[in-house]
Formats: sequence, C-alpha cells, structure tokens
Amino acid sequence: MANQNSRRLHVDAPDGGWGWMIVIATAIVQSVCGGLTQSLSPLFIAFRRYFDSSAEATSWILSALFFCVCLAQILGSLLANRVGHRITVVISGVVCSLGFLISSFAVNVPYLIGTFGVITGVGIAIGMAPAHAMNALYFERKFPIANSIVFIGSGLTIFVLPLLLQVFVDKYGWRGAVLLLSAISAHVIVAGSLLRPLPLRSPVGPSTGKCDHRDRELEDDETKPPKSKSRKEPCLSCRSCYVLKTYIQFSLSVIIFLFAIMGIYGTAVHFQSFAVYKHVASTQTAAWLVSIFGVSSLIGRLAIGIPLYFKVLSATTALIVSLLIMGMILLIPQLTDSFAGFVVLAVTLGTCSGVTLSLSGICTREYLGADKVIYGVPILYAGMGIGSMAGPPFAGWIYDITGVYDYSFYMLGCSFLLAGFVTVAGKYVEQRRKRVTKKKLSYTVDKYVEIGRASCRERV
Repeated sequence: MANQNSRRLHVDAPDGGWGWMIVIATAIVQSVCGGLTQSLSPLFIAFRRYFDSSAEATSWILSALFFCVCLAQILGSLLANRVGHRITVVISGVVCSLGFLISSFAVNVPYLIGTFGVITGVGIAIGMAPAHAMNALYFERKFPIANSIVFIGSGLTIFVLPLLLQVFVDKYGWRGAVLLLSAISAHVIVAGSLLRPLPLRSPVGPSTGKCDHRDRELEDDETKPPKSKSRKEPCLSCRSCYVLKTYIQFSLSVIIFLFAIMGIYGTAVHFQSFAVYKHVASTQTAAWLVSIFGVSSLIGRLAIGIPLYFKVLSATTALIVSLLIMGMILLIPQLTDSFAGFVVLAVTLGTCSGVTLSLSGICTREYLGADKVIYGVPILYAGMGIGSMAGPPFAGWIYDITGVYDYSFYMLGCSFLLAGFVTVAGKYVEQRRKRVTKKKLSYTVDKYVEIGRASCRERV
C-alpha cells in the first residue's frame, strides 16, 4: 500500500477551470503577504515619531518583518507537505492576524521587532510558498499570464494601502492602524479555503482495475531489467551535468534577487521619508508617491506576462533591463530636486520593481520545474530575506552617519547595478556554453556521417 501511494501523481495541469479561482486566492495571499510588506512607510514614520528612535533602529522593525517573511517560507513548505497547502495557508492567515493584533499593544521598539517583525513575518511567510505552488500546479502553458495576475494583488495593495494607512494613522493613531491591518490580513484565511488540491491519479483505478497509460509506462520502466554498465554510465553523467547546471542557475538567481530585493525594500521603506527630507512634499502628500510607486508596480507585473507568453522577450533579458534601469535612475540627483522628479522616479522604480518581483516565480519554475516550486520558492525567498533585512537598515545607517538621504539612495542604486551585472555575466556564460555544446554536437554528427560514408564506399 505504501509503495502504491508513493507512485500516485497529480493529474496534468488544467490551465483553467478552478485554476482561475486558485489565481484569485493566490492573488489575495500575495496582496497581503507581498504587497503589505512594501506599503508600511506611513507606519515607519509613525513609529519613529512615537518612540523617538533613530532611522536605523526603527528600520529593524520592518527589516525583521521582511527577513522572517522570506526566511520562514521554508517552514511553510515543510508544513504544506505535512498537512496540505490549504490548511497551511489558513494557519498563515491566523498567525499573521494575531501578530498584528498583539503589536497594537507595543510599548517600545524591541516589542515591535518581536511581534510586528517576527510573529507577523512568520505568519505571512508560511502561506506564500504553498499558494504559489498551487498556482504552478494548475497552470503550465498559461503560467506567465496566471503569474502576472497573481502579482497584480500586491501591486494593488502597494497602490491603495499607503494612502489608507496614512488616513488610519491620522484618524486612529498607529495602534488603530495596526488593528485594521489585523483585520485585513484575516482575508488570507478565506483565500486559503479556496486552494482545492488537484485530484490524484493512481496507477490502478479503484473500481475498473485498469492502469493509466502514463502510469503503466512508469511501472514498465521499474520492471525492465537494468541496462549494461557501458550504456548506463553516459546517461547518468549527462543527467548529473543537467542537474548541476540547473542548480547553478538557480543559485545564481538567488544571489541576483538578494541584491535586487535589498534595493527594492530599501527604496520602499525610505522613499516617503526621502521626499519629506528633500522638502518637495509633506508627509501626507508624499504618501501619494508610494501609491504611484504601487500602481506602477501593478502595471509592470501585468505587462511583463504578455511578452513572456508570446515569447517575444526572455525572462533573463527582462530582468537585466529592469535592474539596470533602476540602478541608473537612482544615480541621477536632478530627479530628487522637485516633486515631478519624484513622480518620474516612483513610476520608473515601481514599474521595474514589479517586473523584477514577477520574474522571481517564473525563473524558479523555469529552472526547477513545477513540481519543485514548493521547495525552490522558500530557498529563493530566503536569499531575498537577507536582502530585505539588509537594505532598509543599511540605508537608514548611511543617513544617520551622514545626515544626507541622497547617499543612501546612491548605494541602493549600486545594489541594483550589481544585480544587473551579475545577471549579464550569467547570461553570457550560458550563451557561451550553448555555443560550445552546439559546436561539439555538430562535430560529432559530422564525424559519424563521414564514418557512415566511408563504410558505404568500402561496401561498394
């Protein structure tokens, strides 16, 4: 019985049907878990004023949240394999809502680091990987479109939530705003209940006793006698090389997104404060810049799915372009001298960050396959967690020691450029490897053709 259950497989991806409900549910989870973490600039300012703390110390509250969101997703994968994707996402909503509720009673910054950062961060984290894994299982050919729709949720949150948070803080104080976040995050519980798992197909049907054709092939492969050693070793060698290449590509993508997220989250946390520092907007007006950032991110997340679906643009090329644009635009000081310049900065950074974040899931599925997304997403987000934990405090530390916010954003721009250059180097190495492999294959084919012709001439 154990052997039979171990060979049960999911049915093929339906590319539609209930899959669109899975997309909606995953979008809700992404909007709370992903979008909420980039919309907390009004709370950053409120925490700093209420507790009279430095920019670096206050940044650790949100950095602890970002770090736990990314790193604790490994726990979500383990829990999903144990109790199922649906139950894991429901638990995520409960813990996240409870973390915000406890945070509303905070008396100091360390208290908020433990509750707002750690408890809420773990609650957010454990639901993201199972939701994205369900989306990958339900879609194959239409996955780029489905993935873009999923990331629309976080884009809408980044657009709407900063304005709402500013209103909540002005009317109810930061404690009331955090209580309302507890209510908003409870929607993850409803979204989790929609994650209906795909049915399983067994090698032998329960009533007919007939075997599925694909499963019969799997069973035949298990019962076939092993091939000779001389024929098996090259296959194992080729498979080992393929697996090694796959995990090298995935490891490189983890490093790339680490530096990219370091810049994105550092910019998201300090962007409103940067505008206030430059005296181009008040605190309330600067909240609109974060919303512009959010709607631009929404457009970027949706738009990138179209060229990827029609294969007009590769995921790697789109990632390179977005990273280099974000890096270069942050190094233009003239854009921060006026409100219009900040709008241009918000539109550009929002669009490119939306493209970058949307590509994270696509790259993971491309390198590892749909069945391993549940394991790849937590590893990728663990690397992104290191970047999210380092970015905001690093930018705040530079501001505290220099008194100039411009230097903080110059360093964030360098983080984007570094990620872009690493991506370019990886793409160059991969293309060079493909050219060398193609030449070797062409030489081998020509060699065997020549041997065949010589054999025919000898027979004649």
